[in-house]
Amino acid sequence: MADFELKELLENNKFDDLTEEHLDVLKTMKILVDDGLDEKKVLSFRYCKEKYSSPYSIFVIFPTLACNLACKYCYERTSELSARTMDEKTVVNTISFIKKMAAEDNTRTILIKLYGGEPLLNVAACTRICEEVSSWAQQLGMQVAVVLQTNGTLLTEDVLDALAPYLTYVELTVDGPQKNHDTIRIYKDGSGTYQDIMSAMERVTKRGIHTALRINIRNEDDLRDVLTDLTERGFREKRGVTFYYAQTSSFGLCELFSNNKLCHDDEERALEMSPAVREVIKELKWMEHLEMPDILQKQKFVACNNEKKARYVIDPYGDIYLCFFRAGQKEYRAGTLTEGEGQFGSMYYEMLARNPLQFEECRTCVYLPLCGGGCAMRAYEQSGTFHTNSCGSMKDFAEKRILMYLKRKYPDRFEKVI
Repeated sequence: MADFELKELLENNKFDDLTEEHLDVLKTMKILVDDGLDEKKVLSFRYCKEKYSSPYSIFVIFPTLACNLACKYCYERTSELSARTMDEKTVVNTISFIKKMAAEDNTRTILIKLYGGEPLLNVAACTRICEEVSSWAQQLGMQVAVVLQTNGTLLTEDVLDALAPYLTYVELTVDGPQKNHDTIRIYKDGSGTYQDIMSAMERVTKRGIHTALRINIRNEDDLRDVLTDLTERGFREKRGVTFYYAQTSSFGLCELFSNNKLCHDDEERALEMSPAVREVIKELKWMEHLEMPDILQKQKFVACNNEKKARYVIDPYGDIYLCFFRAGQKEYRAGTLTEGEGQFGSMYYEMLARNPLQFEECRTCVYLPLCGGGCAMRAYEQSGTFHTNSCGSMKDFAEKRILMYLKRKYPDRFEKVI
């Protein structure tokens, strides 16, 4: 941390008055670098390294696009996707594709994410994919991690008997406290699902499987109610239980990618709510269970995991996508499975060839190491190409995020800073 003397010199542009001691401090903080160092080349190297040399491969599998719920906000309902389910041939092709690409990508760890729809509507496909890939990987000394993202209503003891040997992590969701949740995340007959989700969470944690709960909230009171309920149910005392919260948004998937103002206002509300939310978490003694990046994000050379090599999304048709939000929408298809191999199209290579250091708007932008050029899919939606920037709200809120972080980290020093 710079002292007041150094702070004054910097703020008044008195660089000639900097002493050797001051310069040492600035070099230690990496504010000053050697004259011969080209930071753009450093960033380019680190960007390419992160994008093209991942030590693990991710396969997001949609065993089905069908769902047994009728959640009012679901993006898959609004996009009018079919209720397609993987058939035998697609399951076989998916398993072969995972093996082939994991070997080709020289991966050490395979991460399979079972997604949907509701993946447990096709539990046979889930089990077979996990079993065959795990057995194959074990013979080759590879690790396999399986994440199940489910609404929880079908997570019975029988289903757990089949899947538990492979599951690393189960992610469930509640839409605020039960009184709100049961009007939003509902069965097709209109009845609520909150209690069924809590029962599923109990079954999963008893098996020792890491369980993460996403809590959608409108305000800090919603989170207080849910965490209080979780405490009363005994989940706070259990190891391997984590949670994260997300603000409930009032718009759908199309607007997420196309309407910058709605996203800007949404992020602004989330930031304003953050201090009060964290106070609730501390008060209820849930901080050690919080699974969420700090408000001050780490350097993000590649904007999204989906832009990296060795990232694949496979839908029930056997089509390959790079963004799981677009699975099942063939106009965004990046490839397709043919006899266990991936036949990639132009969209795949366009996405993988994206490099923000080639964008005029990004090359000289001080925020580039934080955003990596922004969301590629949003850029495509708004301009028809992946090869342009999508700033979103980064520039609007970067300084605010830094100040909020400093106030929390050093409250005695930054409490009065506005």
